[in-house]
Order: sequence, then C-alpha cells, then structure tokens
Amino acid sequence: LDILPDPNLPEHLSAVIHQNETRYCSEIRLEGTPVRYFSAALSPMPSQPEISQEINLLQDAFENTGKLRGVMILTDETQARWAAERGVDFVANVSHELRTPLTSIQGFLETLNDNTISAEGKKSAMQIMQQQTTRMAHLIDDLLTLASLDETEQQALDSLIDFSAVVAQEVTALQEQAKDRPITLKLCTQKSVVLGNAIHLAQVVQNLLDNALKYGKANSEISVQLETLPVSALNTDQARLFDSTEVIRFSVTDQGEGIAEQHLPHLTTRFYRVDRNRSRESGGTGLGLAIVKHIVLNHRGALDITSAIGQGSTFTVTLPRIEFED
Repeated sequence: LDILPDPNLPEHLSAVIHQNETRYCSEIRLEGTPVRYFSAALSPMPSQPEISQEINLLQDAFENTGKLRGVMILTDETQARWAAERGVDFVANVSHELRTPLTSIQGFLETLNDNTISAEGKKSAMQIMQQQTTRMAHLIDDLLTLASLDETEQQALDSLIDFSAVVAQEVTALQEQAKDRPITLKLCTQKSVVLGNAIHLAQVVQNLLDNALKYGKANSEISVQLETLPVSALNTDQARLFDSTEVIRFSVTDQGEGIAEQHLPHLTTRFYRVDRNRSRESGGTGLGLAIVKHIVLNHRGALDITSAIGQGSTFTVTLPRIEFED
C-alpha cells in the first residue's frame, strides 16, 4: 500500500482476503520519472492448492498466517498507455499541420475567382499556393517514411554499407544549398563500414545536414565528422549499448543560435518544434529528427544532441563498426 497509493486497493485487498472475492483494478498510477501505469488482478489463494510447485512454496511462506492470503498480479500497462496517448496526439498534430496549408490554399483559390484581382496579385497567390502544396507534399513524404520505418523495424540488417561514401555523397549534394546561405561545409571523414540500409542512412545524413543549414548562421561553418572510436571512449550508458569493440561516430556541428536545455529531450518527438513559426517558414515538418532517431535505433545505434544558447548545436550518431578489409 505504501508503494501503490491507489485509494481503492485497500478495499480490494480486504475483499480478496476476508470475503474470498476476486477483484480487478484497470489502472494504478505510480508516480515517478516517468509515471508508470499498472493493471492488477487480485484473487484469493486456496487453502490447499494443487497447481504448481511455485504455488506450494508460496503456501509454505504463509503457513503461520492461517487462511487469510491472496495473490495480486500486476501488469505494466505503461507502454500501451503511452502508445494510445501518442496515437491521439499524432492524429491531432497531423490534422493541424494539414489544415493550415489547406486553409491558405482555399483562401487564395477564392481570391483567384475574383475578376478584379490584378495580375501581380494572381502571381503572388499562385506562388503562395505552390509553397503550401510543397509543404504538404513534404509532410506526407515524411509520414510515409515513418510508416515504412515502423514496418521494417524488425528486419535484419545484413547489407555492408560504406558509410563514409554515403556521407560524402550527401555533403556534395548539399554544397549548392550551402553556398546560397552562405555556409561552408567542412568534411572530415575516414572509411567506415556498417551493417544497414543505405537509403535510410543517407536520409539520416541528409536530415541532419539540412537541419544544420536551416538553423546555422550565415557566413558560418558546419563541421561534418566521421571517425572510428573504441567503445571504451564512450560514456558508460552508451558503451553498454554496443557489442562491438569499436564504433563509428558521425557528427554534425553548426554555429547557429543554439537550443535551450529544456528543449533537448523533446527534439526527436514527432511534430515538436522549438520555434514553430521559424520551422514552418523554413519548410520544416517537425518530423525530421524523429525520422533520424527511428533509423538510428533500427541500426542498433544511438543519437545524442548537445547544444547551448549562442554556441551552436552538435548532433551525433553512433553506430557499431564492422571490420572490413579492402
């Protein structure tokens, strides 16, 4: 009763032990970080059970208490509860993200039906409609990507991927976009081979680079590094995630405004944005980092984010290294 402060639990326990009744609690909330939820099934224990050796051992433990005894089975419902809540939030967020551009398009369509609108006004309306359409297309693409990742989560990773080649290719592809900022992409890499999916790993690199280009300051530098490290170089919590003796660490560091500490734990949550207005203006869907984390976890890796206001941000992906001979 001290551990599970449910107001109905004493009544249920009394009914089980004294009235020989069976009771069920659908939800017991256990405070903490994080909050956990349990269901409980409570049943009286027969005086002479002939069920199993385990039950007989329990009976022996209660031999001095007479016949007042029972069994309570707790089932951890936390993950199911969180999944249900995330599902509701997810539908609400998708509806909101689609409603905004659709409302804008609808309004401009009505404007275009006005014969008094000028040619310049029509051109402006068409440009905004194109932007909103592109935004919806990006959102739908990201949603389809997440759905695909959910389906392939349990698939074996059995393809050898030269991750250094993937990184170099994505950096080259984004050089023109970087020049437009202008931002310099500085690449430092070494050949690194992992087991995985080349398309998904390319998306990790692309999303992190795109994120750095959006939020990095103009005339600054983005450092892109790929290196091999011994597992012993990692902190204790990360080291226990890997069975290999070496890991590959891919990091992207920008010189942007930085992110306040309270936002860091939530950055990979779907649709979470530090600055909603700025994210929408830059074409962000709020799903990029969620996709990155999903892919990294599927590749048995870890994603780490460090940042401070005024000091930029570093996004680090750590993957198990595969021994590879030329």
